[in-house]
Amino acid sequence: MNAIEAFKVQYEKLNCESAQAIIVEKLSQVGLAPKLYGVFNGGRIEEYIPSECATVDDLEQIELSLAVMRKLARFHSLDLPLEKLPKQMDFIVSMEQFSQELDEREMEEYSLEDQKCIKEIFKFENQKELTWVNKIISRISKFLVPSHGDLHPNNILLKHNYESIDDRVMLIDYDMCGYFYRGYDIAYFLRMRRTWNQN
Repeated sequence: MNAIEAFKVQYEKLNCESAQAIIVEKLSQVGLAPKLYGVFNGGRIEEYIPSECATVDDLEQIELSLAVMRKLARFHSLDLPLEKLPKQMDFIVSMEQFSQELDEREMEEYSLEDQKCIKEIFKFENQKELTWVNKIISRISKFLVPSHGDLHPNNILLKHNYESIDDRVMLIDYDMCGYFYRGYDIAYFLRMRRTWNQN
């Protein structure tokens, strides 16, 4: 890796960390995340909240699971400074860029086996397919909401000091968040509340 590539990697990492910090700050303002006290290269300083991670047994309590769902509903209703594109569809953008930028000179950088695979891929009408998929996405994007993306018990704090069941629950670790469909978080949570292994 040369100096320019190293700088690019570091720059992208800092941009990603900055975006996450902005999101956490916005969420903390509405009580959906711990307060953010500072950001540094490689991490953040956040409020310490006396609490413990939820367990599968905790989430068997229907009142607690409902409180998690209410917190999630509040999160889903926010307007976050994120690209409103389904996060799991990022590969489409990458594929589109790849297909546009690839030329014969760049093909030589790949092994013969990889070149063969790439040529097979480009036998398909990729650009036409990508255009079609993007058209579909643009039509369904209005149904997208901010998605936590990783709502398992370890990312649900149960505060030691709280005023209500809803106040007891704090969602954390928004590093996987992006715009996606509401049902994804709900289905993921319902699955993980029964199957998560915390050992």
